[in-house]
Amino acid sequence: MDWLKVHFILVLFFMGSLSTTVLAAHTLGSGYSGRIETDGFDDGYYLAVWGTSSGFNGILYWIKNNTVAKNLSPIVTSGRAVNKISLASRRGFITQKEENKYFIAWRTGEGLYGTILYYDGSVQNESIPIYTSSTVSRNMLAAGYGVVIENGNSYGYFVVVYALGTNKELRYAVLDENGNIKSDGVLWEPDDPNYLTTLSRRVAFDGKYFGVAFRVSEESGDYVYVYVFSLTSSGGIDKNYVARLENPANTTGRIPIVGRGNGFVMAYYKDYKWYTVAINIDNGVTFSSSEDVTPPEMGNPGSGGSLDLVWNTTAGAIQYIAMTYPNGNNQLVVEKLNRDGTYSGNYWTISGSGPYNYPFVAVKPMRSPEAFTLLWKTGASGYWTASEYMPRDGSLVEVSTENQVPFFGGSIAVILAVLGGLILLRRR
Repeated sequence: MDWLKVHFILVLFFMGSLSTTVLAAHTLGSGYSGRIETDGFDDGYYLAVWGTSSGFNGILYWIKNNTVAKNLSPIVTSGRAVNKISLASRRGFITQKEENKYFIAWRTGEGLYGTILYYDGSVQNESIPIYTSSTVSRNMLAAGYGVVIENGNSYGYFVVVYALGTNKELRYAVLDENGNIKSDGVLWEPDDPNYLTTLSRRVAFDGKYFGVAFRVSEESGDYVYVYVFSLTSSGGIDKNYVARLENPANTTGRIPIVGRGNGFVMAYYKDYKWYTVAINIDNGVTFSSSEDVTPPEMGNPGSGGSLDLVWNTTAGAIQYIAMTYPNGNNQLVVEKLNRDGTYSGNYWTISGSGPYNYPFVAVKPMRSPEAFTLLWKTGASGYWTASEYMPRDGSLVEVSTENQVPFFGGSIAVILAVLGGLILLRRR
């Protein structure tokens, strides 16, 4: 075969994986709280989980082509409704997908429990008792993962934060990767007659520092608080800071927070818009500014929003924050923010199967092309839906078997090997 023809066929084969055929979003099932996470690798997975009337379900999808890798349902059959759930993974602290673990915190009428899955969805710990009391709030639960580095050694922990049903006590638990609880207790208590009204859906992390955002109802209105604490290498709490965002009061809706590499970024809703603010942790928690960003779309506070940091895992790549929230036009907004929370000038909207209630985003790190894994709940049906998108030519294109996330690993190695073999044959 002529060398140019061989080269042309190989180029067409590679470009074929970048076509723009789309795939319908995955309808997961009806139920309660839902979450989504990823290991972040081109040939890895993303996991969607949601609570049901008798436990909770999960489905593992391939990042590369947005197809089902493994149906895990049911992950746990509790015999009672799992009406609140949170999810974290080791993403960002691993060098290959096989090192990943997922931590699921889930609440029933009997209390709060945890489940740990291996990277492929197989169960490591099915049911870890965290706080076995019916007083655990069904509205406030957040989880995260971070690493404490001490004397050159790394210690990874899952952290879960939750409230009791009286909304007068914010509690925490720290678990190691084997599911052992290393420390737990009361994190923060509001003064009477104040009470907690909203907790962020993620425990954010920045190095050894963890942060949660929440609203407190006070006599003069609802205020936004941030609680930042650090962990010791043994999994205990070392120091903590609480700060209140003085302006504005009377914020509404849910408050997402994310680590940014040198602090945190929080979003809050007021006067029909989402705003962001940077949070510093030098000598205590301080807010660098407030109301400094007005995103381009009107948001929906009741349906919430979500933030996620795109990790810089490729030399020279730029970290940024992805934000998602539903707007007033039955669309889902995905927006790029700079690491300080300011608007970067890039956003997209997704239309079609809304309304997009309680959206959640987990972004594949920029080892190669970026991809957004998204989960939301539709309105009347109450079905959880998930899918994966790549930004291309100013729009979001749904990942499919034809429109795959390019994997610059084994497939490229095979192509290079074939090309090398053909070159050697030509020289003979």
